[in-house]
Amino acid sequence: MAAVIPVKPLDTALGRLAGVLEAQERRHLQQAMLVAVLTACTSSRLDEILVVTGDAAASSVAASKGARVGPDYAPPRGMNPAVSHGCTVAQDSGVDAALVLTAALPLARASDIDAVVAHANSKPSVVLTPSRDGTGTNAMLLCGPRVLAPALGIGSLARHEEQARRLGIRVVRCDRPRLALDIDTPEDLATLWAEAPHWARDLGGTGTEQMVAGSAS
Repeated sequence: MAAVIPVKPLDTALGRLAGVLEAQERRHLQQAMLVAVLTACTSSRLDEILVVTGDAAASSVAASKGARVGPDYAPPRGMNPAVSHGCTVAQDSGVDAALVLTAALPLARASDIDAVVAHANSKPSVVLTPSRDGTGTNAMLLCGPRVLAPALGIGSLARHEEQARRLGIRVVRCDRPRLALDIDTPEDLATLWAEAPHWARDLGGTGTEQMVAGSAS
């Protein structure tokens, strides 16, 4: 079983936070969140981690955590084509299931990853972890890797459920409060700072590891 994690170019990530964070702060935050997700994955039951990106810095971070790096389209075509490409790579390498994760889950822990993958099934199925507002998909376990076409974005949970219904594929929901928080808007950022204040303290500080260490404490 492999994680598939799409990562945008760090210089253009988190664009919706431009009104509250400077460009370097957004880059630093995105890199720290990527480290958090990778750290959770490496301590979990997953066999492999595949990061799909065309960004050199993100590739370096992924490799430092033992992840396999697959090139994104150049120029990037968006999250769903990147995920689709990653799932194809995973399937072609013999993986039986793919756990799709965003790179903006700062509170993710190995126990959350393991809770999702515990629902893995040998038959075609999908496990969905909703966002906090109940409309998005923050984690998606695909058994097998190409059983659904990824449709991430606003309203994606309903799209994935409807697609599975049309195809006759079993759907399981796995609610995980820490995975439910993905950082996209200023409101998400405010929630993160309220629940994990060290992310705010360390944002302009000495590096990404302090943020991740604080989340694990």
